[in-house]
Amino acid sequence: MHLLLMLLMLAAPQESSGGTIDATIRGTTEPLEVELLLRDESDAWHEVEHKRLAANERRVRFDGLEPGVYQILLRGPSATQQLGTKIAVGTNDVRRTTIAVERFTLTGQITFGDTQFANGGVLLKHRELGWRAGISLDANGKFAAPMWQRGTYLAEVRGPALPTAYIETIALDAGTLRIAIPDGRITGIVRDAQSGAPIAGATVALQTNVEQGETHARLITGPDGRFDFGGIQSGRQTIRIFPTHGLEPEPIVFPLDDNARHRELDVKVDAGRSIAIVVIDKENDPVANAQVFAVADAKLRS
Repeated sequence: MHLLLMLLMLAAPQESSGGTIDATIRGTTEPLEVELLLRDESDAWHEVEHKRLAANERRVRFDGLEPGVYQILLRGPSATQQLGTKIAVGTNDVRRTTIAVERFTLTGQITFGDTQFANGGVLLKHRELGWRAGISLDANGKFAAPMWQRGTYLAEVRGPALPTAYIETIALDAGTLRIAIPDGRITGIVRDAQSGAPIAGATVALQTNVEQGETHARLITGPDGRFDFGGIQSGRQTIRIFPTHGLEPEPIVFPLDDNARHRELDVKVDAGRSIAIVVIDKENDPVANAQVFAVADAKLRS
């Protein structure tokens, strides 16, 4: 009798430990790529499992999951056909859900100042779920793309007419999108204060303060020491220069508005005085890759 019970227990299917997500998908008949992502402590998403569903399969199941916040990300044939769904899973939870795909076509146009933004592209990144997809623009700056998810996105526009990417937060709650890139521009050259020679490889950081907050952009000067920021919104601008050698100059602060849409800068960098420094630990051994900061009058200079 005891032997029979043991055999029956061994023959019985064993339930998997950990949580389970069992999802049914509706609204699409295409083959699908299904990614299971887990959100970490920094709110970044990491893939933990990946499955492919044929056109006649509309159900997906993931077992043995540790507690956490997961995302089921559906990917269709087009890059913009993506849909993410958040699901919280506790210890040994079994979560059953239905994911409905809402199809719509996103159309729109990008303009740059008073002109059409030709032959560029816009990269959409979902603010909460992190998935991203690129959309190409035609010669008139127009586009049409099949979409599966509405919400708040970060739109990054690039193209031949822009020296730097233009970034804007948008809310997709309808099937149309229009982005008007401002025509503000900041150009300049970074030079050695004594010789006047251009300084290549310097980092130029731009901070733009507007009513909604602030935006940031960075460039590296070329061999001619030049930098060029385009698509800049009106507001207070702060330029900071971080040369590879020499002292960091004082930040340059100025406004851009309707009366002054372009600012040309000539930035001088003081070479300063070189001081040899050896960094050692408490055992008097040299420390590699240490960061050394030179501060004068409570200001970082190098």
